[in-house]
Amino acid sequence: MLKEKGTRISDFNNFHMQYTAIQGKNDAHLKDFGKRFMEAINANVLNIQKYTNYEYRDLENYVFLKHGIERNEYMRQAAAEEAVNEKLPKLTQEQIDGDIDGSLQDEYKAAYEQFLEEETAKVADKDYSGLFAVAAEIWAKQNGEAFNPKKKGDVARIQKMDEFKAERDAVIVEYIAKFEKT
Repeated sequence: MLKEKGTRISDFNNFHMQYTAIQGKNDAHLKDFGKRFMEAINANVLNIQKYTNYEYRDLENYVFLKHGIERNEYMRQAAAEEAVNEKLPKLTQEQIDGDIDGSLQDEYKAAYEQFLEEETAKVADKDYSGLFAVAAEIWAKQNGEAFNPKKKGDVARIQKMDEFKAERDAVIVEYIAKFEKT
């Protein structure tokens, strides 16, 4: 419609042009990504499988556990901070400006840190990454416990066991250490 009226549409604003060209762009980006990253990753995975006794699932579990520790730490901190920010409204600029001796800001910081400590304790055992489910699978395998990750309820059944709860963190740390030795 705009073209019919003689309006010049730049290429980056031309929806039809972008729509018809997007598949080629996506293919080129995917091919570039494959060359730059995936070929090396796939070669390394194949070498690990070729020169060790690890199966592909073992490699997946290692990656999930390694990333899960970092993700849980980040997500727990974010959840605790969000809960504190809901409980403790931030100081207004007017309050800060009127706080000549800084005592109000000191009180606020102390309260914030106290609330943060409490909220961090509340989420200390919360799993945001599926880390505990992977640990349950590894623990079950190590202990000869029947386990099928696709069977509804199996992960929860293992996670409720006192033996698993007592050994969960050690299972995770030892599994990661085993892989990092290789």
